[in-house]
Formats: sequence, C-alpha cells, structure tokens
Amino acid sequence: MNELEIQGAYVEIIYDQCQKFNPNFIKSSFRIIRKCYYKLNNLNIKYHSQFDQWDKEWDYLLCINGWSIDPILLKKIKTLNPNIKCILYLWDSLKTFRFNCLFPFFDKVYTFDYQDSIKYNIDYLPLFWVENKNGNHSEIKYDLSFIGKLHSDRYEVIKKIEKYCRNNGINYYFKIIITNRGSNIIEYIKHLLFKLKNRGQIDYRYDLLYGKIIDPIISFNYVDPIVAQNIINASRCIIDIEIPEQSGLTNRTIQGLGYQKKIITTNFKIKNDVLFQNNPNIIVIDRYNPIINTEAISQNYSSDKPNNTILEKLRIDNWIKIILNMKKINDMIVFK
Repeated sequence: MNELEIQGAYVEIIYDQCQKFNPNFIKSSFRIIRKCYYKLNNLNIKYHSQFDQWDKEWDYLLCINGWSIDPILLKKIKTLNPNIKCILYLWDSLKTFRFNCLFPFFDKVYTFDYQDSIKYNIDYLPLFWVENKNGNHSEIKYDLSFIGKLHSDRYEVIKKIEKYCRNNGINYYFKIIITNRGSNIIEYIKHLLFKLKNRGQIDYRYDLLYGKIIDPIISFNYVDPIVAQNIINASRCIIDIEIPEQSGLTNRTIQGLGYQKKIITTNFKIKNDVLFQNNPNIIVIDRYNPIINTEAISQNYSSDKPNNTILEKLRIDNWIKIILNMKKINDMIVFK
C-alpha cells in the first residue's frame, strides 16, 4: 500500500480472511458437504458485505491470493466498474488451494511458484523485496541466522543445523517463533493421529507447544522488527527452510538476496528455477542431513550483473510496475 501511494495511487485495502469450511483447500475432507454448506450460506458474500468500497469507481483490483474472494463478488465489481483491470497474484501454491477457479475473472494472473506457472500456464513473478533503510554495512556477528515461525519439520531441521554449527565452529543466531497454540482439543487430536501414524517418533510440534521441550531458540513472542533487521544486517548468510510441499521461493530468500546476503536453503527446487538456478549466492542443503560448506559461506556475496538485474526488477517499486504493467498508477483497490 505504501509503495502504491508513493507511485501516486489512491488505495483501499480489504483484508482477506479465509472462511471456515472452505471447500477449495486441496486437503479438505468432506469437500462435497463443505461446498454445499458454503454455497447455501454465502459465507464469502456475507464476509464482504461489510465493506462499502465496492460501490466506488476503481481503475484496478489487485488481489493477493484471494482465499475468500468469490466469483459473485468479482462479477459485481466488474458490473460497477466495466473498465477495471483485475490482477491476481498468488504467493501460495496451487498445491494447497484451488485458486485456479478464480482465473477466468482476472485479466492477468501471476504466481510466485515457478512449477505452478508451467503447469497452469500463468506468469511467473517471484516475491518482492524492500530496500534496507539501515544499509547492509553492519559488522558481521553471525555466519548464519534464522528467524521464523514453527511449521512442519522446521524445528528438527534447525536443530540438525545447530548441531553442525557447534561441531564446526560456525557462529549462528536461531529463533523459532510460536504465537498461536490453537485449540487444546484439536492439537491433542492431531498429536494422537501423529503418534498412530509415526510410531516411536517424537511429535516436536506438540511437545514444543505445551512446554514439554524447553529450548532457548524457541520464543512465544514475535521478535521486534528492529531487532530482527539488525540480526539480518549482522549475518553473512540467511537460512531458508520451506514447507516441504512448497516449491515457490519464500520472501526470506528474495529479501535476503536483496540485502546481499547468501542464502542457505533446503528448497532443492530452486536449482530448476529459471531465474535463480545459477545464482552463486544460493547454497542448497539436504534438510535430512544438512552439511554446510564452511568455505562457501565465508566467501563474499557475488555481485554479478545478471543476478543484480533480476533483483533490481524484484525491488518493490519495479515489482509494482511489472505486476500492474503500467507507467502511472491511479485509483485502485488491493485485496489482501
């Protein structure tokens, strides 16, 4: 929103809220029942009826994902604004949600996932990065750093990397954040299902949520943004541990490269990425047996021209121009 306003737009934001029982999740059970319930109760329409922005005149609609946006709503927007340009940007994968049901209602569709772009014949555009206001010239204190939320096997991978760092004299700062413990009953049911499916294995997520594992790298509060920025500035390399089924590049990857930091990632699919496959600043490691080349992380960030050109295009001011395909921005609504 800030960048759009800098470029001259009047912007309104409608925050996207994923409704319960949404049938478009790939892994949702009882999908037919969910679909009927969803349609009969018009959940998305009820959610968006609280906003009055739809009755104004708009030049652009930029939809980020659109978990709750509905074809009925899109038809209404286009009826009120016959000349509106509608752009959909996906920074979640079509492996997790059926976003493609919205494609016919948009003039342009972009995705952050290179594999999805090929499979669904849509435009590939990685996430943006924002310039570091404090500069990239802080004194280096850490060879590696990681700050991120708990998900999937992230804790186990970080612990393996931590052990490797200790054994090889690598300085590091790791912090995994837990901000929502969810419903006790639901979490306990998930825990029981995990134990039935994975006999003998430790359910790290459950044990961390309920204090059965005490670890200084775990925080139940967000890291202050200024503190997090200072840690990134003081790091030589940024670690990226993606959700296993995800192939799209995380914001951490793009932002880190924008800050001229090396990226150590478990996302091996980056090797096939048309934009980043030959980037010398990206080091891919095995999430099950993470071995980090100490010589590689000690080398300076490579500022070769092709990779700098890509990152220049992905800086947020240029990213906005690409996604809207325009030189001047007027009134628009952002659905986020």
